[in-house]
Amino acid sequence: MTPPNSLLHPLKAQVLSFQEDEHDYHFQVEYPDPDACHTCGTVGQLVRFGKKQVKFRDVPMHGKRVSLWVIRRRFQCKSCSTTFTPPIYEMAEDHRMTRRCYDYIINRSLSGTNAKVAQDIGFDESVVRAVIKSHCDMKAIGYRPTLPRVLGIDELYLNRQFRCVLTDIERGTILDILESRQYPVLYNYLANLP
Repeated sequence: MTPPNSLLHPLKAQVLSFQEDEHDYHFQVEYPDPDACHTCGTVGQLVRFGKKQVKFRDVPMHGKRVSLWVIRRRFQCKSCSTTFTPPIYEMAEDHRMTRRCYDYIINRSLSGTNAKVAQDIGFDESVVRAVIKSHCDMKAIGYRPTLPRVLGIDELYLNRQFRCVLTDIERGTILDILESRQYPVLYNYLANLP
């Protein structure tokens, strides 16, 4: 079948082949060769040094799951003799999916179950949980709560332990969930807040 290049827009990959079955679309794609060496920056001194095909997932399309079979090429620089595989900036390579699929999982998991999102994309539910965990970990790095004008303090039984929940009453948002509801934990947390 003729490969439909426009279906993967705005991805920069060139579609080499396309297959469709009852539940899935399969695209074999390739990205352009880099212009310069990633180590020394020399232009025009790269030689292809092998390839492999790697499966990535993309957002569902027309009610079908989408697999991208990416041809990953290795290159060797004639100038500095290093070998490298260029990164693909459109891919969340840690999770073997496109960045837009990563964003799709985050957005869909806010309104649906992890199992439903995993079924839509064709992943195992553990992959969806790993994406959500890595997203939350990245968000937590820059999160610095400040005390609201009206602070709500409550408790929650989670993972077989009571936790302390701090909320902003006026905005209706959760500020943080502490690992314990004990007085010393809460006192130290509040004492260190700006």
